[in-house]
Amino acid sequence: MWSRRPESPEPPPPAEEPTDEELIEKVAREIVSRRLAAPATFMLESSKPLSFVASQGLVVLGPFVDAALDVPNYDAFVRMIEKRENVEKLLVRIEELEEDRLSRARARKGEPSPGVEAKEHGPGAD
Repeated sequence: MWSRRPESPEPPPPAEEPTDEELIEKVAREIVSRRLAAPATFMLESSKPLSFVASQGLVVLGPFVDAALDVPNYDAFVRMIEKRENVEKLLVRIEELEEDRLSRARARKGEPSPGVEAKEHGPGAD
């Protein structure tokens, strides 16, 4: 009678963590959609030499972030940002997405792209 333990439900299967490339794409798209490309680029460029130290700071902040915000894949982001080459990939992707956003905005307004304007008014255009 006392020897039986109550049956516990099956634990949920562990969530699959995204790859570095998927995480870079997701973070870059979120930054550009919020129009934070310039401040994010400034912050990432200035912290690139200290990417490992910065990622350890994010580890320290982890419990506070978990308590205050619902941030999925926070641990995967911290591991991704530890590597300098991933910081560079993130910067490049942010710049690509921001340029795409700006060129679409110019097209809606009917303005030429900066590259097209430079070619039309460059040397030999007379």
